[in-house]
Amino acid sequence: MTTLMAFFSYNAQHEDGRQFLYYEFPEHFVWVRKIGWKKRLRGTAVGRMYSASPFQRERYYLRLLLTVVRGATSFVNLRTVDGIVYPTFKGASIALGLLEDDGEWVALFREGAQFMTGRALRHLFALALQYTTISNPLAIWETF
Repeated sequence: MTTLMAFFSYNAQHEDGRQFLYYEFPEHFVWVRKIGWKKRLRGTAVGRMYSASPFQRERYYLRLLLTVVRGATSFVNLRTVDGIVYPTFKGASIALGLLEDDGEWVALFREGAQFMTGRALRHLFALALQYTTISNPLAIWETF
């Protein structure tokens, strides 16, 4: 069992950990291999999380959610915002307002559509998808 899965399991079974973010958990609980998380009785610890690049897409959005959702009990719980279960971590991140909207992309494509060929505009779109995090690529595609 990974520390993340044990974090979910602990929070599903106990209420005393639900007030903490994933990276805050080690300050209050101790990881014991083969057992899982136990309440910390003494000392302190600093929690660490693996880094993730926006190019790793869902892994990045999962990490982002773990930094703002307190006491998550499952991956589904992380993707749930205001009672709506989003199909992706990115969707949940957008719903929580953690990602900027695509206003700057709309402006860029609106300007590009005035002087670029269709091929060049499609190439720009492909580059934007490959190297950035557009929150709603389908809307931009259909608009331009």
